[in-house]
Amino acid sequence: LGGSLGAGGLSRLSSEPSPYHLPILASTALRLLVALGLRRLTP
Repeated sequence: LGGSLGAGGLSRLSSEPSPYHLPILASTALRLLVALGLRRLTP
C-alpha cells in the first residue's frame, strides 16, 4: 500500500527538499511502522 507513492516522494524529496515534504514523509514512515507492527501481532 503506497509503496510506489513513498518511493516517488523520496526521490522528489532528494531532488527538491521543502518543508512540505516532511509531514508526508513522517506520515508515510508512521504508516510503515504501524503496518509492520500489525504484521508482527497477527500470526
